Amino acid sequence: MEIWHGLDSVPADFGDAVVTIGVFDGVHKGHKTLVRSAVADARARGVKSIMMTFDPNPVALFAPDKVPAGLSTVARRAELAAAEGIDAMLVIAFDKAFASIEPEDFVRVVLGAKLRAKVVYVGENFTYGKMAKGTAETMPAHGEKFGIDVTIVPLLDVEAAALPSASPRPACAGC
Repeated sequence: MEIWHGLDSVPADFGDAVVTIGVFDGVHKGHKTLVRSAVADARARGVKSIMMTFDPNPVALFAPDKVPAGLSTVARRAELAAAEGIDAMLVIAFDKAFASIEPEDFVRVVLGAKLRAKVVYVGENFTYGKMAKGTAETMPAHGEKFGIDVTIVPLLDVEAAALPSASPRPACAGC
């Protein structure tokens, strides 16, 4: 598996891709659903799969007092992603410059021009772009403008899956 640090390190000749995006700290069951879906789709299309992740966690920039404790290092995320079949991992240094990209520009430039995404997989709580104005609900329209299909993966209710009698409560809010 290739590991890239920053958009400028993505090889120009990498080719078309299926991309999944998230912090992926710990690569838990919900994350694995995203990753496995992206990998399967990439294989079916005959293209590569990319997992885009962030370091530090975006919460650290906007609410440092609320950033969750890290579950894994970037290196560990890479190991877990490789075990799921991801072809490349892109680590974005989440800073003010990256956070200021308008949502439509994120899709056009980052996903379209840089990553050559044909399909993007995100969790239903995904946000992107300046002031998190882009959401899982807006991404399909942005993607359509630039020829990118978007698949929204529902949150996994980990507690209900583990304890069938428990009341449903999404446990994957950080996907």
